[in-house]
Amino acid sequence: MVEAKEDGAKIVHEHSDRPRLLREAAAKPRVHANILKAHGTSEGLPPDETLRSYLLFDHDPPFNSSSVDGFLRQFRNTMRFSGLVLSGDISDNRAIDEPENRLDLNERHDNEFREPPKKPGMKQEVFTLHEGDVVIRWPERLSPESLEDFEDWWKIMLRKVKRAATVRKDEPSSDDAEIE
Repeated sequence: MVEAKEDGAKIVHEHSDRPRLLREAAAKPRVHANILKAHGTSEGLPPDETLRSYLLFDHDPPFNSSSVDGFLRQFRNTMRFSGLVLSGDISDNRAIDEPENRLDLNERHDNEFREPPKKPGMKQEVFTLHEGDVVIRWPERLSPESLEDFEDWWKIMLRKVKRAATVRKDEPSSDDAEIE
């Protein structure tokens, strides 16, 4: 755990090992490592159709069909950002050691969600899922009444998200989740 924190600090503070550490971090998630092992070549990665088929039918555990496209966007963005792969067609494996190839930490590579600038007096949390980011903002100071309204709203949102979620038949249902 300490090593991971040190590696993260080196990445953020532009340490000379940053390019290598980014590549290692990008390959650490088990599913990323599985894809790279099964389909990574010196020429890059195959098209999405090939990776989608692998994730749906050959990966253990197989992906849910409703989440595979979001995951592939996240995976390809991570590969580009880390320097394992840079080009849009994912076939160019140039490293980001050179400053002209370095990607901005705040740059987004998808066109799904553009965050407005955070206003003073606001808090924000981002939770990254395979399907995309969950972003929530709230005022730093809330009245007791506003906090109560927020709790009620949160319960409604959780119900809506549960209805929208597709649960695989072999996975336990998360209907029992509660917010304290």
